[in-house]
Amino acid sequence: MVEMNHGPNSSGHPMAGEDVPIACSLSATAAAGQVAAWAQLAGSCLEVAPDGPGRFRARFPAVVEADLRAVAEVEQACCPFLDIDITAEGEQVVLTIGAANPDAYPIVETLRGAVATSRCGPGPGGCGCCSEPALQATTEPAGGH
Repeated sequence: MVEMNHGPNSSGHPMAGEDVPIACSLSATAAAGQVAAWAQLAGSCLEVAPDGPGRFRARFPAVVEADLRAVAEVEQACCPFLDIDITAEGEQVVLTIGAANPDAYPIVETLRGAVATSRCGPGPGGCGCCSEPALQATTEPAGGH
């Protein structure tokens, strides 16, 4: 398992603390590239589901693991307030993204939307994961992409 996080999370790994500033360090051009990288991975996403307040889990086929890790590493570097974890589970990889600080929940929700696909809708063939309630976001976005 590769961990890219900073304080304790539900699996006992470190997670970003509430005192880490909620700010993205990417330039506008680099942020646009990061958004595009998440969008490209979204086409491979198998499932997205909430994983507690301010957290979600997304499953991907193992074939995209290297790309997923590369995009997640950039995300962790530019947004250190996020807790990002990737775990290989057989022929799938599980991406977990969360935040300790409730002020960052809207950013987590934005990332959740970025990895969700059209299959996630409540209609025929949709898994319905995107029709779940928001990740209990209680504040307006403080920044990020």
